[in-house]
Amino acid sequence: TYPGDGYSEGFTIAPAQNGFIIDGKLKYWESFFPDIGIVMGYCNGNPIQCSSDTGICRGDTIQLNSLPGFSSYSWTPSASLNNSSIPDPFAFPLVTTTFTVNAVNPFGCLSSSSVMVIVTDSPTIDLIVSDSSICLGDTVTLLADGLSNCTWSPQLNIISSQNAITQAWPNTTTTYYVTGTNAFGCSADNQDSATITVIPAPVVSITSFIPDTICSDGPPIQLTGSPAGGYFSGAGIINDTLFPDLSTMGSVLVNYYYQDTLTGCSAHQSASSIIDSCNLASIHEPSTKIDFVAFPLPAKDILHIISNSPLQMISILDPMGRTVRSESVSAQFSIDLNIENLSNGLYFLVLETSNGRGIRELPVNH
Repeated sequence: TYPGDGYSEGFTIAPAQNGFIIDGKLKYWESFFPDIGIVMGYCNGNPIQCSSDTGICRGDTIQLNSLPGFSSYSWTPSASLNNSSIPDPFAFPLVTTTFTVNAVNPFGCLSSSSVMVIVTDSPTIDLIVSDSSICLGDTVTLLADGLSNCTWSPQLNIISSQNAITQAWPNTTTTYYVTGTNAFGCSADNQDSATITVIPAPVVSITSFIPDTICSDGPPIQLTGSPAGGYFSGAGIINDTLFPDLSTMGSVLVNYYYQDTLTGCSAHQSASSIIDSCNLASIHEPSTKIDFVAFPLPAKDILHIISNSPLQMISILDPMGRTVRSESVSAQFSIDLNIENLSNGLYFLVLETSNGRGIRELPVNH
């Protein structure tokens, strides 16, 4: 209390949180009175400020910061601080926590500020694979659920060793390991693994003899492969028989495909040969085994067939020797065949009778 000195009136000064109370009024200023030796200070509305809200991974430590220059500091809660009475303590909370600092400046003004520390748990890895066993040469998808950035090992035959989802094609049975961080940068406490079993492809071979050169008017060649149970494909091949007169002139490829019914793994083997006219009639000339006519050519919707021998079977083959139409006939000498479902193109018409077999080219143009 200043009683006055005859020149100025007296007044009473009392400290307050945001300044001084002078004669019952809150003041936010400071002034110096040399004639009475009083220094008055002010407190602004919030003189102490903490750093912005932040995040850490569980088990990590972060330093909190506030403005220096205050006479005293008091941080709460203090259980997860290394020192609650300094302006910049280290915090290590295990759960998301809001820390509050109360500080008093040299004039006795009290102010406070808060900062939230968000605690994120370490990620739990769930390694998911599209298949635990694959055939040699196949690809498997690997997914590290719960991670954003990964480290895969081994890094052999893998598209990306850092993505959470990747693909691998191991040549032998391989165990893949993964660890990494989540979207907050928190590292996994452990690594997960998955073993991919690689099943070798079956050993496939063509066991029948296929000559280097085959006469186009020569006899059919019976095809066999190992292991048994596969199938053949190629120009002029029907089921497991190569018909030279149904094939194309020049180089041909005989393919044998086999799939293991237990493992599901497959493989194939190929053999090549050359179809040559051998100075005999080619497939493009009428067959002399039986005599028949087919008209009109090019065929449209209905094909008229007349044979000099009773018909037993009629087949239509595509240029690759695959049967696209087949039907039995009861000893008829003629038949009208509906081919409106055939696409335009070149086919082969094969007639089977009790006297033999005949083949004609069958162009179709609706």
